[in-house]
Amino acid sequence: MNFLPFLRIYLYLFVPVFLLTFVVSVLCNVDLGFMGIVLVALVLNTIPTSLVLWFSDKVGQRVSSLYRGTQQQSPEDQYSGNLSRARFLRGKGRYDEALGVIDEYLGKVPGAKEALFLKAQTLIDSSGDLNQARACLDAIQKTVPPEDSYYRWAKELRSSIRRPQ
Repeated sequence: MNFLPFLRIYLYLFVPVFLLTFVVSVLCNVDLGFMGIVLVALVLNTIPTSLVLWFSDKVGQRVSSLYRGTQQQSPEDQYSGNLSRARFLRGKGRYDEALGVIDEYLGKVPGAKEALFLKAQTLIDSSGDLNQARACLDAIQKTVPPEDSYYRWAKELRSSIRRPQ
């Protein structure tokens, strides 16, 4: 436990606990003296301080889980911005940069069908390595079921690539 929050809460609660100890000692007609009241208040103060810290920790954990989300994000979700950036770069004709971003994404999420398809499109648009584009499309067709849209798109795009002469 971090000592500083405990000390801060302890000091905030000391005066009310001190006053409560004083009132109880007067009502019970017990003469503790000033130092006795201070010592009793110091000891009794640890209970509400510990409760406040425990409660605030539990609330903090709950709020944190709500802020973060209760489920871990998949790598596809974590790095989806990379593909958006790659699409933007491709649209601007900056194919080499787009391919770099896509390769970075594929390094973090190997075999991602969306990234492989985007890479094949970018390679075709840039008049790049058509064999590599075919390999990307073949990888999609090998890993994705035939009823998946990416399977159909990969098949159509692959058939549109001209054979080397």
